[in-house]
Amino acid sequence: MRRILGIGTGLWALSLPGVALAAGISDVHVQGSYETGGVIVTLSGASGNESATLEVKGPGDADFKPAHPFVRYDEENLASSLFSLAPGSDYQVRVTLTDPDGVSGENPVSATLSTLAVPALPTPKRTRYVGPGGQDAASAGDSETNPWATLSYALGQAQPGDEIRLLPGTYAPGSLSDVQATADAPIVIRAHDAANRPVIDAGGGATALELYQVSHVVLDGLEITGAGGDADGVGLKLSARVC
Repeated sequence: MRRILGIGTGLWALSLPGVALAAGISDVHVQGSYETGGVIVTLSGASGNESATLEVKGPGDADFKPAHPFVRYDEENLASSLFSLAPGSDYQVRVTLTDPDGVSGENPVSATLSTLAVPALPTPKRTRYVGPGGQDAASAGDSETNPWATLSYALGQAQPGDEIRLLPGTYAPGSLSDVQATADAPIVIRAHDAANRPVIDAGGGATALELYQVSHVVLDGLEITGAGGDADGVGLKLSARVC
């Protein structure tokens, strides 16, 4: 609709309504981690009334599947995250833009998101075992049938290059501090049986596992529960001096 306005000088001015511009997808940026990924979409010609959908297609998938909805954090950018991805894999993501004023350019737009491969761990220098019914003694910990009894004791004996295996069961909290392992000789704390995870129960305390001023510590297949938390975190507390 247009309106003719009279002006006292005898001149006439013509006022036209604003012309809405069609938006388009100018960039799709993807970033993969080990089991998660991020997608950021940048729009051109955006006016705030656009929306977009995200779909993902993983290895072995016959077709694309809906992913988590986008969150708009400013007029031109949308963001979303992907979860439960497989490490070391390629995923196709597809972004489809909808704009009541029309869409310009390529639509939908696809991109490839690659997750990181889990690095292979070096062979441990020694393997120590912890399990219910064990004993916290220097003569124990060397086998599945002769384990240490507590996580706390095991962490107190940990040295660079150690692999500490927790047998199925429930364990009281533990802490590891002031041990500087290396990439070639990390300290690995893991489940002995990945299908039957050990549980570290904080029993309502602030943390179940505390790592303080340590380096190159790998946690694998552990379940943490019962932590009430404090100002520094819940369940797992990490403290670093130099990162």
